[in-house]
Amino acid sequence: MFDVTDYTIRKVLKEVLLQFQKFKKYVMIPMDYIPSVIEINEIYVKLQGKKIFYGWLAYDPKNKYIIDFVIGKRDDETLEEFFIKLKRYRGKVSLVLVDGYLGYEKFISSYLGIKSNRPLTGVINKGRFNKKTGRYHTYALFGKSRKTVDRVIQKLGIGTTITTALIENLNSFIRDNVLYMKWRSKGLSRVFDWMIDIFAGYFFYHNFVKPHWSLSKRSSRNWLETGVKPAMACGITFIQFFLYGILSFLPTLD
Repeated sequence: MFDVTDYTIRKVLKEVLLQFQKFKKYVMIPMDYIPSVIEINEIYVKLQGKKIFYGWLAYDPKNKYIIDFVIGKRDDETLEEFFIKLKRYRGKVSLVLVDGYLGYEKFISSYLGIKSNRPLTGVINKGRFNKKTGRYHTYALFGKSRKTVDRVIQKLGIGTTITTALIENLNSFIRDNVLYMKWRSKGLSRVFDWMIDIFAGYFFYHNFVKPHWSLSKRSSRNWLETGVKPAMACGITFIQFFLYGILSFLPTLD
């Protein structure tokens, strides 16, 4: 065991997170990266004491890429802040999958649609469970049919029917891998800004550093042969960066 203080650990982590930010700013997201589908969901966030927040996440389930996030209250003001960040995909996204939170319809129309041309949107309402079918109630917004959404989901190869299971699976990975997010953790974050930094750091690691199992080339024994990271699948990077290379990265100066 090394006798290292929490302050020292946080200082080192802060330097790592700053390095992640430098690398991300240097690597330009190409204009032709347009997620064909965006899943949106919330994740419960708690600070020490009784301060409760939510993280709103946008996820590209086809490329396994975390598009963006915001942390704040579970209200329309925070949700609009989140959709403003997604505005760059206005009129370009084919499909959006969400849960039954009422604010989604308004902001999808305002920030992802152009006039009457709004993205095909599927909703899973987990407050309504159909005992006969054994499924939650699903439907489509903007005058479209549920079957139309199901067909697009099947065509994209991300499932058979309306669901947010892929982003919910991501949420479970976040909770398993981020100490501050564990349900029974005694080490909840004390500072709101630090929680945002931790999210940003984890999402960078997910997108740029860790090969994704379903995207990568595997051997006959199911071992990873060629690791493909979400940023590679999106065309943001074209080589397999490793953590050491990113931490030792020095941007060129003009």
